[in-house]
Amino acid sequence: MGKNKQQKKKPQLEEAKHIYVPFDVALDVRQLSVDMCARWERYGAGFESQWCSFSREDRADILGSAMPEAEKKKRGEFASDWDLEKMAEDPSIVVDLLRERATRKLPEQALEGFGGRPSDLDAAKAKFPELSAEAPQVANVFMALCDGDRYGVPYKAADQKAAAAALLPPGQDDRCLHAGVGDLILVRQSYVHEKLGIIFMQVWELEPEEQPGAKVPADVEHITGRFMEAVRPKEPAATADLEHALGEARKYKALVGGYWASLGVATGVLRGRFMSYIGSQPEQVLNATGEKNPLVVDKDFYICLFDAVNDVARHRAFWTYLAAVLVDVQRAEGEGEEDGAGRGLVLQEVAHVCHMGFQMAQSALRRYVQYNLRVVKEGEVATILFLKHPGECDGDGHPMVTLAVGLDDLGEVKPAIDAWTRAIVRVCHPETTAEAAFEQLEELKSLSAIGLEKIAEEEARPGEADALVDFIETTRFIGDLAEAVPLLPPVNGKKRSKGLFVSKCQRAHKDAFALRGKVDLGQFVVPSVRLGKPEVAAGALRTIDDFCRDKTGSGVAGSYDKAVSESLAELRRRCAEARAKQQKGKAPAPAAPSVFIDTAAARKEEKDGDGKQQQQGKKEKVKTRPAEAAEADAEAEEAPAADPAPAPEPPRIRVTATTAAVFESLFDRTQHRRPIAFAALEAAMAELGFAVDAQGGVGSATKFTPPAGSGWRPVTLHRPHGNANKIEGYRLLETAARFRDIFGWAAETFEVA
Repeated sequence: MGKNKQQKKKPQLEEAKHIYVPFDVALDVRQLSVDMCARWERYGAGFESQWCSFSREDRADILGSAMPEAEKKKRGEFASDWDLEKMAEDPSIVVDLLRERATRKLPEQALEGFGGRPSDLDAAKAKFPELSAEAPQVANVFMALCDGDRYGVPYKAADQKAAAAALLPPGQDDRCLHAGVGDLILVRQSYVHEKLGIIFMQVWELEPEEQPGAKVPADVEHITGRFMEAVRPKEPAATADLEHALGEARKYKALVGGYWASLGVATGVLRGRFMSYIGSQPEQVLNATGEKNPLVVDKDFYICLFDAVNDVARHRAFWTYLAAVLVDVQRAEGEGEEDGAGRGLVLQEVAHVCHMGFQMAQSALRRYVQYNLRVVKEGEVATILFLKHPGECDGDGHPMVTLAVGLDDLGEVKPAIDAWTRAIVRVCHPETTAEAAFEQLEELKSLSAIGLEKIAEEEARPGEADALVDFIETTRFIGDLAEAVPLLPPVNGKKRSKGLFVSKCQRAHKDAFALRGKVDLGQFVVPSVRLGKPEVAAGALRTIDDFCRDKTGSGVAGSYDKAVSESLAELRRRCAEARAKQQKGKAPAPAAPSVFIDTAAARKEEKDGDGKQQQQGKKEKVKTRPAEAAEADAEAEEAPAADPAPAPEPPRIRVTATTAAVFESLFDRTQHRRPIAFAALEAAMAELGFAVDAQGGVGSATKFTPPAGSGWRPVTLHRPHGNANKIEGYRLLETAARFRDIFGWAAETFEVA
């Protein structure tokens, strides 16, 4: 019986490449069909009502935007039976076309006409008779027009009969075609589904019920303020000390934390980030043959939304952990451990984490740069600047994209690119290290006027502008930290200790990356305008969180929070062990001086002309490099060190009713929170004894200096611009998060006197 059953099995055929198409067009068609069916089920009736309510001119505009004249000359022949004038005049034509594609199976669309229109096979043969006739002579490759995942997949076979016997049930041999003819059908189906999908989504995006209402506008003034703050020269009075570095880390932690908190409660914030990801997909960069992924399907929407949320969670964890570790460094200094073993381990971890943060910021900026500059074109002159490498991935798991010209040849590119753009391409190149980027910041500062103009004119997309400022701030922070901590090891990622934050964070990212595209987020991002609603954004975050928790045991942010807490506990355990061994005479050598400090010191010594001191500095660098045995000793198991005592609760602060109302609004987490006039906040802080120092200019800032003996630290806020001059939206959450982190304040901190 076993032999008889085995003899009845259909022969296995080897998959082949498409004849006329260099990409997997069959997969595209199947995905487009799935999307069309789901969209029509949700909004088919609504589309018909809206489309018929439009004027002829409105319908013509939508049809024209879906099928522009330039494209019709290249690909329009695949829908040559469409008469756009009649389609605009008679709304039922488009409705019937959509209903046909959404409700009929792909094999039926390919082989059977409908409503007096030709089948896809007849339309393809009529338009390309030569290709249809010569296709069987190209190769013995066939495909079956069947239901399921094998639809349109090409296979090698001796002849059509053998292919049909292997791929189709008996009696359906007519559904097995030569792959050349099948490719023509698939390309037509791909084109028709794509264009009908664009028409459908343009109408759906205009649906009044889908609109999110008042949006958080893109605050160009806010991003220019951050940009100018990041590139401004250091003040001579500024001292590079650990307290300042810790304050900066806490500031960025609060900034990212406030942004994270706003994703599900502020109108348009999550959608803005999602749209910047959709508009910068690495898949859309050309490969060496000049091809790109021609379609964006609903699954791409799910992936981009997941990536957008995951990247914010990872960014938040980076600053949270770094701020916590710098507290340990500060504590070690206070306990007189400048040269101790525990401090050496902590500084090594700080260097590793800074290197990871630099790479994250660099990768985020590169995503936008490589997409926006993938082809530099002016008139008839064009140069491909970036190329995608199919089948290869970068360190984050995305398709590998590399610069198509040498860094030294950027100045020779035609058409010419300006000095600012060349500098940005250099700093986000994978071979650019943190040290090199720190040096190149000086070039960016000298060109900041050009950069500010581009941001102000929105030539840089909002996502790219944010990524650029994040990169500059991260790089500058690393340089400042290296000056503040002379024994900080080189920020290069070498000799990384296993089992600490970088390893755990990478594992959390890898686990999350494996889940992208596996959770259906269609109800939140199709149409994308829905994501602008706070309740829809919150629903998307819950769905992603629940899916991750079901698959990994932790939500998307919880995985990174766990990496933070576990890494801190492990680092403190290792430090406790290293200190114990040091007391027994097995102390490791202190960590090596920072690359940035070596460079800065060398320049200062060269300027002063003190050659002897420079030589002595070089010798000290060799002597202070950590021994490999010390890191090995630190791996031994020991009970975790006791966590520091929790900070006491902040005392109640008695204020006037007006000031209490200001802080009540500031710490309000509900969706109905009221904006705060910046002048009201200044008055409230002045009542608490803060000195208010307003500085004018673009990106102007106000510094609040606490009264002496209060124990509070200074804080700087950028004044909102425009007529409203109010703090609102996610910036309100951002300010509240900073105040909670810096002062320990909450709504209940203040009571009316």
